[in-house]
Amino acid sequence: MSLDNLNNLNISSAQLENWLSSYDQFLSKWTVSSGQMAINDIGLVAGSFVTDDPHISYTPPTTGTSEGQLLTIRGCLLAYLATKQQTWLDRATNLTNGLLNYYYPSSTIPSTPNPLWVPHWLVNVTAPFTARQFFLDYQATFSNGVFTMNMPNLTKVYTVRATDATLDDETSPASPITGTEYPIKSISYDYNNGKAVITLEDSNFSGTALLTYATSTGETVNVGDKCEAYPVWRHLDDGEIACAVDTLPWALDVFNFWYKITGDSKWLNAAQSTKASIAAEYQVSDAVYYIKPGNDGDPVLANGVTSYSARKPVETYSNSGGLILINYPSATGEASFGAWVGKHLPFTDDNYLELKLGSNTQQKVFMYLDEDQTYDPNKRWRNDFILQGNGLTEDKLETVDLKPENFYKANSIFWGEGYGAGSDGSFQGGSGGSVSTKDIVGQVDGINRLYKELTFIDPSWAQYIIGGSYGQSLPFTLKYKSNKAFQLLINDKNGKQWSCNIPAASDFNELALNAGMFSTSSSATIADLEAGGFNSITINCQADGTVIDIDYIGTKVLMNVPYYTNISFGYDQPTALQVAVEYIQPMPQKNPLPYVPYIAPFDMHLVNGKLSDMRGAPYTGYQAPWIMQDAAVSTNLGDDNGDSLQTMLKFLSDAQDAYEGFTGLRGFFAPVYWWNYRDDADGNPPNTFSMTGPWGGVWGGFEYRTISDVARVMANEPQNGQAKTICFDFFNAVNSVWTDILTNFPNDFDVDSSSESAYSSDSMNTIKPTNNQTDPHMVALLLRALTYANYSSNLSVDEKNLLTTLSNKCIAFLTHYFVSISSTPFSQYKVEGTFSPDPVNSTWYEYWGGDIVSALAILDSLLNETDDQVNPNSYYVYEASDQSSSSHAVLLSNNSKYFDMQKGSPCVITITGPTTVNPSWKVIQDGSVVATDGFTLALTDNQKLVVSSYPNNQFARLYNPDGSYVDVSQYQDFSQSNYVLIPEGESTVLFNIDNTAKASIVFKEERLLV
Repeated sequence: MSLDNLNNLNISSAQLENWLSSYDQFLSKWTVSSGQMAINDIGLVAGSFVTDDPHISYTPPTTGTSEGQLLTIRGCLLAYLATKQQTWLDRATNLTNGLLNYYYPSSTIPSTPNPLWVPHWLVNVTAPFTARQFFLDYQATFSNGVFTMNMPNLTKVYTVRATDATLDDETSPASPITGTEYPIKSISYDYNNGKAVITLEDSNFSGTALLTYATSTGETVNVGDKCEAYPVWRHLDDGEIACAVDTLPWALDVFNFWYKITGDSKWLNAAQSTKASIAAEYQVSDAVYYIKPGNDGDPVLANGVTSYSARKPVETYSNSGGLILINYPSATGEASFGAWVGKHLPFTDDNYLELKLGSNTQQKVFMYLDEDQTYDPNKRWRNDFILQGNGLTEDKLETVDLKPENFYKANSIFWGEGYGAGSDGSFQGGSGGSVSTKDIVGQVDGINRLYKELTFIDPSWAQYIIGGSYGQSLPFTLKYKSNKAFQLLINDKNGKQWSCNIPAASDFNELALNAGMFSTSSSATIADLEAGGFNSITINCQADGTVIDIDYIGTKVLMNVPYYTNISFGYDQPTALQVAVEYIQPMPQKNPLPYVPYIAPFDMHLVNGKLSDMRGAPYTGYQAPWIMQDAAVSTNLGDDNGDSLQTMLKFLSDAQDAYEGFTGLRGFFAPVYWWNYRDDADGNPPNTFSMTGPWGGVWGGFEYRTISDVARVMANEPQNGQAKTICFDFFNAVNSVWTDILTNFPNDFDVDSSSESAYSSDSMNTIKPTNNQTDPHMVALLLRALTYANYSSNLSVDEKNLLTTLSNKCIAFLTHYFVSISSTPFSQYKVEGTFSPDPVNSTWYEYWGGDIVSALAILDSLLNETDDQVNPNSYYVYEASDQSSSSHAVLLSNNSKYFDMQKGSPCVITITGPTTVNPSWKVIQDGSVVATDGFTLALTDNQKLVVSSYPNNQFARLYNPDGSYVDVSQYQDFSQSNYVLIPEGESTVLFNIDNTAKASIVFKEERLLV
């Protein structure tokens, strides 16, 4: 650890604490119940000190975020730990109550880990607002590309489309459009009068079009209400939570700090639930299941799975034993259940569906595929297949593969039991004539299908009228086989009869019928037959014992679009049936997702109280690799080999490779990774990095948050070379660009597609990030990263100099923009005590403040370890060498000089287990015991008890092998003097521990300057 490097910084602990005290005054001044605020009276942090324009803001301007709430709490707790000022702790208490009461689904901390106990991202803070409503089909008449809309409370017009165009997603007014869209050139709003003048890019268009728009006509969203900004400002639905994944590590910090400060086990419980949430969110399976079982007792119809039923009594769905069990009572009508699975997913012979399911009896079931999310009978495709009835246990299930050739247009076949079209009819004939019917399960074109068999007894004559034939038209197809020839009779719309002779066929034959194949003895014309709208279609038996098997009558249009959007499974037979479903999935399955499950996705959505499968493309700015140093997190992720930390760091190193490939500059991170999960790649090459995200350019602050979290790995593990390489590549890149302290700090990393594709490794130039704003927040994040980096072991002289150079640049930047408290506080600027780049206009964001306070507090704590009242020389490490008994003696020589101003040198004592003996030690000088300490606890193998007696960093911690630790000061033997000091001169420390344990002591010699 290179703490001596901190002596070269152009700042003192006193100045840092002055900045912290000033910001404390700012927060106190603007903790109010109404108006302009930083914190409201129920402990909620505001988003922006200056309210944004509601007409252009994505989020309601009165809201705050879990980001701002958690970062401010963390900053307060770190400031308290650094300064011991009670105001920071009191404020953290108030804000934590606000966090639990308003952001979490329940203010009660779970007593056992609950992965669904996560904070929502958006809460209303400063004042009530009116929710918005959206509308999708407003008819507007344009003249030369212009339309003036008059609509009270109008907030926004989104799209203009042709009257026959459709929205791909009817849950959003900003939905993509299928069909003709008329791009909007400009909109001039008069919000006070509910008026908008819409000008299209096509100035020649005149006519009617459909608009999507929104109005502020919803319910009132009060202070403290959770809310959403998508698709419009609104309350949450029941059971809905949208958690910003990058906030979970901050929540973990907050709960761990509270446990460290108070020792209250409820905070340990909160931390355990947060770790469980991280594990649940990160475990993204590359196995894609459209339908899969949930836990026993969980509802099947949840997380986007819905049902339709025309049966009475209706069917039931349940999760049991890793299967979805469906019970269809005896009834007529159709029932189905399914889900939206992704827009226009590929469906070819090479990309097909696989089902694993079974039934208690042999029966026909079916699958629907819809081209689009919205139901359209002309865009629905159906497949009917037979379940063999082998049983409902996992070992009895059958696997069914379905490809495009198995699906047909659901509304184009009008008769055929195997096609969901029905196969009823009625007999008519002479005396002694009859027809018997039965359903047959047999091979049709090599596939088991359900078809109808008609057997005619015909002493005189016998006919069978085809049900559902009224209103039909030619041409159509008859798929049949028959032992004898027969006739097909059509009564046209005028009641005139036409006939066609149908030959015998020993195998199923598809006979395409047209008007020219029929004849009539009446006066009807061929035009009458071609007009359609038949009264009936009848089978006329011409010989006794005729047996006719009919697969279908109608037009069988095979699926001719190579994609689907919705899938559903169903049943429409009258017989009772039980079905067990293990899964419905696309095939082939995707290759395993790289880096999973050790990287953070973008989204964490709870729908109806359940974690959904939605994740979103991972951002490098969401990664906090230090959480993988927590044994519970890595264990929850199934990491038994230490892969989690290494994998996340590899992901970030690969992002640096990608950035270098795009720009030629090594060190920064390509911000977005398009993994091959569901449709998250959004049309980009799967499993690649990109410089832009789904919404375009990416916020530059993600670069600095990420590098700070990588550097924190070194604070926990000083010898981690992987983290060190990532950090110093980044620091060198910053240093190469940041040549003027105040004007060109790199914070805009956007690279447009032309630049991105134009760069080549042979180019002599690099594309450097630029500066597009004055941002003290990002500078403070860099300072925090540099501070952590001082913990790295084996820093070279050049590396130390780089840390010092960049740290002093950050300090100079923050010093320049610090807004001092005036002699009459807040008389000159409302944002006094902050680092506002524009105090005249009160520019300030509370999430800025949370991160800046944490950076200052961490640096302050570290500077206090090199107290400027003493001159630190060197550290001396002593290890007990006698391991043969429970008594371990260490001889010490301390050449410090305190001139009777203090009793000795502070030290850090480390006991490495295992030991079953309660560890204790005493310091002996000149035959007398001068200091003692001890703990009532045992250590397992590789656990460490570390006790520091440094006044500004006094602690007793139990460290696990992964670097995580807990405060054990409550187990200290309070009958001892505790937190021993090493006296000047010669002394002996005697440790009482098992002979399997090791003891060491570290202190530094000091000479007080007088």
